[in-house]
Amino acid sequence: LHYPVLDKTGLQGPFDFEVHTGEGDYTSDDEILLSIAAALKDLGLALKPAECLVEILVIDRIEKPWAN
Repeated sequence: LHYPVLDKTGLQGPFDFEVHTGEGDYTSDDEILLSIAAALKDLGLALKPAECLVEILVIDRIEKPWAN
């Protein structure tokens, strides 16, 4: 989705379900998102845009380990 998705359902326990968005030639990310939102609506769920704080890990440098 290119965005974090927060679970605010309050439902407890593990769930296993599949969301089928159908076959199609999507021309934009917005069309894909709308298709996913429609499929989730069939399950009684909804995607709603909101602003929130998210944790981000930034790696600013990687070095090879030294030979010991």
